[in-house]
Amino acid sequence: MPITAEKLTMLGPSLRLGSATVFRAGGMAFSVDDAVASACFRGELEAAMAETLALAAIEARMAEEGLEIDDGALQASSERFRYEHDLISAGETEAWLNERGMNTADFGRWLYQRLCRETIAAAEDDAIPDDFPDLLRIHLWLSDEMGALAKRLRRRVAADVELVQRGKPVSGEAVLKQFLDRRRFDGRSLSEWLSALARDQSWLESAARLESAFDRLVIEALTDEVRTARLSSMGAALTRLEIDTLEFDSAAAAREAALCVHDDGASLASVARDAGYHAERSLMWADDLAGPFVQRLLGAAEGEVVGPIERYGRFAVHQLLRKIEPSLADADVRGRIDEAVLDEYFDTICSRHTQ
Repeated sequence: MPITAEKLTMLGPSLRLGSATVFRAGGMAFSVDDAVASACFRGELEAAMAETLALAAIEARMAEEGLEIDDGALQASSERFRYEHDLISAGETEAWLNERGMNTADFGRWLYQRLCRETIAAAEDDAIPDDFPDLLRIHLWLSDEMGALAKRLRRRVAADVELVQRGKPVSGEAVLKQFLDRRRFDGRSLSEWLSALARDQSWLESAARLESAFDRLVIEALTDEVRTARLSSMGAALTRLEIDTLEFDSAAAAREAALCVHDDGASLASVARDAGYHAERSLMWADDLAGPFVQRLLGAAEGEVVGPIERYGRFAVHQLLRKIEPSLADADVRGRIDEAVLDEYFDTICSRHTQ
């Protein structure tokens, strides 16, 4: 969703929710609004802004049509969120919200909006709610995006401090030029954009410098030697497995399906079709698989059947279709390695310079 002049108000700081501190560095506190402004500079907020606007529009449409959400559905949604975030009691949930500047009314409204989306078709409404900056920050927190935005800013601040301490500070001129070229700002539109964010030219130059410092350390961290070493150390975790999975209510039915594949040489997919079922096909990283069957799948030959394996009262049979060994020539493998390397590298840098 491009940020047009008419929607500049969507970028505004939040007086109620923007001042909460997400980290500290060099004696300075960096806030929620700092993380949001930094993400806006990098062009990372469009999807979250569009979803926040859509949720508000569909909530308004529910009200216009006199529709309501059942209290039981709201309670179930709240319990699911609390379970996913390890919030055992209502008191723990309230404390978790308060730490982030939110309250239970914010939480309930966000849950309500999401349930509205499951109840009624999306609304076509470009009206911007007066409290949009608050709604955006609530959405970022409760959708678990705010933590990621804060981490990205924290890494950039730490990178800048690290290079200054090394006596090798960087200039942000090239990054700033790329930003201005990408946005096609003239003097007036840039001034309006900065004003909407409640920022100034010095902040913009600082944001560009932080980005340049981060880019410099990324290049330093991601060498061919480091990638090769990490490929070796991560080993089987980077193997991808293409598998068909078929689930049954009983162990006997699952064993019969496994025997059909093993004895008749049929595929699990064809056995499923013959029995009126559908085998679920997936391509998964070994590192993302859980349970006792992982090693069995890794050790299996292509076409081999693993199972039945019980989970939550169901019995699954898996057929290994393909095993893709990791290689740095594979962009997905390289991306996963880069993520692991950068996580470790910047965890060290951030631990030195931020709290």
